[in-house]
Amino acid sequence: MFINAPSTLAQRLVVLQRRFKVTIREKDLEKHFTRSPGPGGQNVNASHTRCQLILDFAKCRSWLSEPVVANLKKLEARTGTLTRSGNAIMITCHETRSQISNYDRALRTLQQKLDAAEAYKEEEKLEFSDWLKTVKSEDEIQEYHEYNRKRRDRDKQHRKMKKELKF
Repeated sequence: MFINAPSTLAQRLVVLQRRFKVTIREKDLEKHFTRSPGPGGQNVNASHTRCQLILDFAKCRSWLSEPVVANLKKLEARTGTLTRSGNAIMITCHETRSQISNYDRALRTLQQKLDAAEAYKEEEKLEFSDWLKTVKSEDEIQEYHEYNRKRRDRDKQHRKMKKELKF
């Protein structure tokens, strides 16, 4: 642990906010501390070291933009951190035997997810012909078109011969 580390949760939040782009307001967070199943021996049986942070998107409309919320929902859809209603994100940490360090880790994880959602840009989908130009040379594309034209002509002649043989 650092010698000059901030001691209160509010001081730690201020230190973390300096490092990241999106600033989380502590009053918008729901914090729950419960008994942890993680490491810590008798300590976890006696104290509430597991930290669970819930950030409700409705409460954060003043400082969290809609595109960031939409990106966060896209990125977190498969991880299970969104609530069932999809209106909040829930981060849980029980990695250490200290309540304050679990809170720090959960807050840092939430902050990183928000920053990733802010920086997220969806890749543009290219049409097949545009994609082909990025992957193949002009000669290869021309050869591809020539092959397909010959194949279509051959198939057309085959169908025509088949039709003539029926009568």
